[in-house]
Amino acid sequence: MSTNPKKMTPAQAAQILRNHPIEAKGSVRAADASYNVCLGYEDGEFTLSWSATSVGKWDWVGLYTDSSQPNDDKVAWQWASDGNSYGTGEKVQPGFQARYLSWDTTSGQYVVVAQTAGFPNTTVCSS
Repeated sequence: MSTNPKKMTPAQAAQILRNHPIEAKGSVRAADASYNVCLGYEDGEFTLSWSATSVGKWDWVGLYTDSSQPNDDKVAWQWASDGNSYGTGEKVQPGFQARYLSWDTTSGQYVVVAQTAGFPNTTVCSS
């Protein structure tokens, strides 16, 4: 099964990956991969940028109102393979967080592999 992630949400992709082990196996992230995500702003709106030594087919980045929000409760998101920056259209506000998520075949769910602290008055990147 070859599925195009561009036509679905991360929640829909997760359902497919749980039900189709062959597709999930093809999305396994490298154990030695490193990930970074940054939360910036331009013209009063949040921007996300990211990098990874190995971008998985099903990897994505999301913007969250704060660090307590579950991974599915994002306010904006983009597939990581669609480029390495994204203008979210969300107005800059304190406390917002960016996350980079990758599919974990062992647990059968998306896991956060990089995240920022809550947004202060300067650009924030994961460490």
